[in-house]
Amino acid sequence: MTHLIVHHHLRPGGVTGVVIEQARYLRKQGLAHALLSSETGPTDASCISVPLLDYPCDPAVSGPQLLEIIAKQVAGLPQPLVWHIHNPTLGCHPAWTECVALLAEKNERLILHIHDFAEDERPENYRALIDPSRLYPRSSRIQYCVLSQRDRNMLMQAGLAPDEVSILPNPLRATPHPPSIRTTPLVLYPCRPIDRKNLGELCLWAAIAGDGAQFATTLLPAKTRNAGNHEHWRNCINQFDLPVRLGIRATNNKLTLDECVTDCTHIISTSVKEGFGMTFLESIAWNRPLFGRVIPHIQIDLESHGIIHPHLYERIFPTDQPDADFAKMTTEQHTQVIARARENPESILIEIRGRQIPAADWLTNVLHQRECTISPDLLTAFSPESHGKMIHDIATRLLDREPGPIEYLDSRVVLQGFAS
Repeated sequence: MTHLIVHHHLRPGGVTGVVIEQARYLRKQGLAHALLSSETGPTDASCISVPLLDYPCDPAVSGPQLLEIIAKQVAGLPQPLVWHIHNPTLGCHPAWTECVALLAEKNERLILHIHDFAEDERPENYRALIDPSRLYPRSSRIQYCVLSQRDRNMLMQAGLAPDEVSILPNPLRATPHPPSIRTTPLVLYPCRPIDRKNLGELCLWAAIAGDGAQFATTLLPAKTRNAGNHEHWRNCINQFDLPVRLGIRATNNKLTLDECVTDCTHIISTSVKEGFGMTFLESIAWNRPLFGRVIPHIQIDLESHGIIHPHLYERIFPTDQPDADFAKMTTEQHTQVIARARENPESILIEIRGRQIPAADWLTNVLHQRECTISPDLLTAFSPESHGKMIHDIATRLLDREPGPIEYLDSRVVLQGFAS
């Protein structure tokens, strides 16, 4: 058997890190595997490069043509193959999504590993898909893997049986850090600030922070469509003299993430939407208190492993708008709220488990706590070893499956699930 891991590209990013960890596990176990990508992979990995897999895809290439090209590239691998395909339905490469349907119809053994959904506020991606009715194939030789119970429930509502879809947490490999030696707080937001990261809320916290607290993001936006909002917040930071530095790693290429974490005292997450929420786990491994906005479906999954972050709020809002939530306001409204908060920090409240309390007082208490109170022992289920064993067990089970008929889930159920 060859475990063939397929991802469009191997540039730095969330899914790429998962792919590299999977290959590392298989290599350590001495299991036959290869990476299939648009690029060459790490020097210690067996990588098959098919440039046509990259984003954006060549619109002149059809799914059948792409499959023919790939089939020739993988023909020399030890058989049978288990195709471990990352984000097959994302919509960034419609010809590849069609190609996956063709592989299913050929009764290939498939692990369809979905990190992100085109249906999840990615209308351009969803419109690009060639045939949404063939997005989610189902057969005896197909196993789905998702990041959360919410996603698993959605696919089961669309027609999968419970044993056909597994929750496969992303593997966590993080370095423990000693307490920061800083005398004043430095709050780090380790993210690439796309719009759903809710950068305005970071600015709001900076506007009401005392004790000489500083805030920073690690990266800058990669896509042009997010550059506009990012520039707006840069101007807002300058206009209101907020203690925020944007993209500290991007402005200093020699600065590593580990160095950023070593220097910081706290981690923040103001994101309104995540598929997995790695920061909620990394902060524990780093021994840094995390505070910020709760993401309900992620918190449910974390609590199932005994992980309860004590400094998460449901919403943050001005005192004169008691039914509002800052995250749901317009950019113009954000700026107005930040301007008022800069002059009067007491004008901002947060809601935590139904209680409304002054945000500035709460923040002061949080910033005085310098160590994470959650035991790192709770991270065992998210280790690279646990992750690797799960995918190997799934692949081994697929080996024994006989070919069978192919059907497709009702993709409209998934679309409706994200719309609700």
